[in-house]
Amino acid sequence: MTGSHNSKEMLDELQHLHNRLIELEELNRDYWGMIENSYDAMSIADCDGRLFLVNPAFERIMGIKKSEALGRPIQDLINEGITDASAALKVFETGKEETVIINTRAGRQVLSTGVPVYDYNGKIIRVYCNLRDVTELNHLKQKYVQSQRLASKYLFELLEFKKGKSFKFVAHSKQIKRILETAYRIATVDSTVLILGESGVGKDLVARLIHEASQRNDSGPFLKINCGAIPADLLESELFGYEGGAFTGANKEGKAGYFEMADKGVFVNRKVYHHDHQKVYHHG
Repeated sequence: MTGSHNSKEMLDELQHLHNRLIELEELNRDYWGMIENSYDAMSIADCDGRLFLVNPAFERIMGIKKSEALGRPIQDLINEGITDASAALKVFETGKEETVIINTRAGRQVLSTGVPVYDYNGKIIRVYCNLRDVTELNHLKQKYVQSQRLASKYLFELLEFKKGKSFKFVAHSKQIKRILETAYRIATVDSTVLILGESGVGKDLVARLIHEASQRNDSGPFLKINCGAIPADLLESELFGYEGGAFTGANKEGKAGYFEMADKGVFVNRKVYHHDHQKVYHHG
């Protein structure tokens, strides 16, 4: 009975080990498949800075065969111009995780991150590196910047065209022409504008020019008032409006204020102008 019992325990233990071996083989297969099929390049360096594992993406990004990389010191790849830097070597210098931008012989720009692995004595025994090709991303960024510049150029040309089609402003001096140029440029962006000058110099004309050259010309009206001519006790109701019967003498149907009427347009006080995304506000 004892011998049979021991034999059964041994068989159970062997079956358990067999099942565990199958699990480990499947896990190893998944890990290896993930590494081999990763779009990002992966490599592992040993404690001497030699590569002992690289995946197919590493060959593509670095422009070398696996056989040319395995077992070689990373410094040799730098000396031969295959790459101009290494995250792994940086890790060995600092003893911590490092990320660097490297340029490869294959003409790729790569974001490389190295992660150290330590033994029980605190010595680096492995450096795991992930290398992501950012060449195409940088190309897209450059194309985006170029398209933005081109869009700004076309917008400026459109505004130049609108100068002669809509608003007429006669200017001869260099100073006034410079002011008008600034006004047209301001009209293309959301910005705060303060127009100062003595009475009669054309502040209202500059405000109207900015409005007509901006997108607000199509989305809202241009309203001009003289806040100095409105009694102080009526200023709030004129600017913000009121509901019917809000106070003695008020219109029974209520009244819309200047801010509401100028929604998505421009609201101008003859003394102070504030030009933002929707209106020109009066301050004070």
